[in-house]
Amino acid sequence: MKCKNEDKRTKLLCISSNIKLCWLTIFTSLLIETIVKVNPFIAARIIEKVATLKCNLILPILEKISIETLAHLLILIKRAPSTPKKAARLFEKMSLDKAVKIVKIIIELEAFEDLSEILHSLSNNRLNEILERLTDIERAQLLQYLKPDTIARIQPQLLCLPDLIVESIRLSPSKPKVNEECIISVSIANIGQAKAWSFDVAFRINSKTVQTKKIKELKVNEKINLKFIWKPWKQATYKLTIVIDPERRIYELDKENNVFYVNIIVEE
Repeated sequence: MKCKNEDKRTKLLCISSNIKLCWLTIFTSLLIETIVKVNPFIAARIIEKVATLKCNLILPILEKISIETLAHLLILIKRAPSTPKKAARLFEKMSLDKAVKIVKIIIELEAFEDLSEILHSLSNNRLNEILERLTDIERAQLLQYLKPDTIARIQPQLLCLPDLIVESIRLSPSKPKVNEECIISVSIANIGQAKAWSFDVAFRINSKTVQTKKIKELKVNEKINLKFIWKPWKQATYKLTIVIDPERRIYELDKENNVFYVNIIVEE
């Protein structure tokens, strides 16, 4: 009889503890939501410190905090000195569904560099789990900001990347003369699997860049026509080169097809 009574007391204590923990979790999450409205940096600092000491205790609290609030807090935690890994640790422990929703919001906020630092510190498994649940457009936006060694850890089927090529160069007139204005018409196409965002196209004469045009975006299978103006200054053979993404800022399926050149003989 004594053992049965002790078992009942143990169960009651356990239930009581769980109820207290549940209420504490709800209260703490509401408190953090309130602090965020007043000073988000303090809220981020609190979560960062608690996560460092007792990561398992902070997780139920994180699950109660709104997605939008958590997205902003994780960005702030990442931006604190040497803490991208701490933000990544929280991503590892929280539910996959919540982690994906937070990533989507950070993408909407266009905080790509912050997100890149966090994803760089994730395990291979969690990194691929998150990317698998993103849309093709979200992945394409994000992949351009990821570090090469992060991309090397991503499953091949998730690497939807653009592939920009110079289709053609046409001169008008086709045989320019000294001091005669020449229009260089260039056709750029995206033959890849994803939209290309924000890249430059450089026009070079004898390896020297003379003009650059900025392209906001280029969809899959879309083409864009550009025009450059050139006036040869002396009789000679010129090398005219078009270079897509000369700074190599975006990731593509193939970077080797980003350059196209022609040799032009200019006479008096």
